[in-house]
Amino acid sequence: MCAKARTIVGYYKRSSTEKARLQEIQKQLSVDPPLELVQDVPTRWNSEFAMLARLLKLKTAMTIDLTENDSVENLTNGEWHQVSAFVAVLQPVEEATTAACAESYPTLSLVVPLVHCMKLLLCDKTSGTFLTARRQYAGSRHH
Repeated sequence: MCAKARTIVGYYKRSSTEKARLQEIQKQLSVDPPLELVQDVPTRWNSEFAMLARLLKLKTAMTIDLTENDSVENLTNGEWHQVSAFVAVLQPVEEATTAACAESYPTLSLVVPLVHCMKLLLCDKTSGTFLTARRQYAGSRHH
């Protein structure tokens, strides 16, 4: 799923025509300002989060475009569900990372509560979907 998402983002990043078409669809959908897709990079975990979160925001516009244009395959409903679950899993980690990095010298009084909150959010979820997504994400990072 992540590889397919990268392919879709790359498709729009490589072609100014495709990028313009996606922006035009966003204008028709009243997305203001139009958003661009974000390409992930292997050395930064949060870039994958940013890529998936932006894909999710642009799902409707991309689906319209990719339905009319078969140059690249869109994500399936199941894959979109995975993207949504992955973003939900990674959102608290992204927020904690952003909070810790905002400080010049993060102290234990900041870091310990952040770690505790992440632990509660990531470990105490009882939803099978959440746990499944977490396991799938951990497995997909190694491929």
